[in-house]
Amino acid sequence: MKIFKNRGDIYISKSGYKSSKEERILLSLLGVCVAFTIVFLIVLGNKYDYSIKKFFATDKVTQIVEEDEDNTDVLPVISGKTNYLVIETNDDKNCIFYAALIQADGDNLAYKVTTLSPQTKINGQAINDIFLKDGIKKLHESVADYFGFKVDYYVQFTHSSFKDFIGYLGTFLYPSSETLKFSGGQGDDQYSVRISEGEQKLNAKTYSDLLRYYINEKQNFEIPNEIMLYSFMGLINEENNEKAEKLFRIFISDTITNITVRDYANC
Repeated sequence: MKIFKNRGDIYISKSGYKSSKEERILLSLLGVCVAFTIVFLIVLGNKYDYSIKKFFATDKVTQIVEEDEDNTDVLPVISGKTNYLVIETNDDKNCIFYAALIQADGDNLAYKVTTLSPQTKINGQAINDIFLKDGIKKLHESVADYFGFKVDYYVQFTHSSFKDFIGYLGTFLYPSSETLKFSGGQGDDQYSVRISEGEQKLNAKTYSDLLRYYINEKQNFEIPNEIMLYSFMGLINEENNEKAEKLFRIFISDTITNITVRDYANC
């Protein structure tokens, strides 16, 4: 099964690599040391030039590079893929809002994202039910077993910790293709989406709410994939690069994850 059918890819340009130390960091990043994608891309954000190419529903990967006149510094040979499972739950941790699989592809120098509904069935059981019964570790194992590839890391955010963490990173621009006015959810998990067509500045709450809306209400997975890619592009900036270590400490303390400080330090 090709799980990355509906996906978006972040491509890294061959230009702009400034030192062997930075190449070592990138090598680690695309090998085994990638934490939650936003965190580690912040570390590299201003050190490299990034090219974004969005495409969905295709099995062919086309590498996009930006050529400079002086392109003597090239990437080291990197191979292999590293996969991550990320979920956001409500604050009571008894309901998954959405899940995402993120892949770092060292062969194509790309990041791929595919979002999953909480009702996605694994051997007849919804991933939300697996999580409620056995927690994120069991869900992590079940996803890997079902789809047939290794999922190296898992990350569990609550709604509050997601908003707090993204809030530390700031806002980003997203070109909405439609005007939305929607209210949904139940009890303490109610939410609303209010967004106009055109370029919009998304904060952490709107980011989360849009993902919930498109994944759960519309079951349209291409748009949330795209939104996540815009968040990566918009939140990778000099200001966040300068506070990457602080952000990583916040990330570790506010999530349930098998990513450790050693993973970060080894990069």
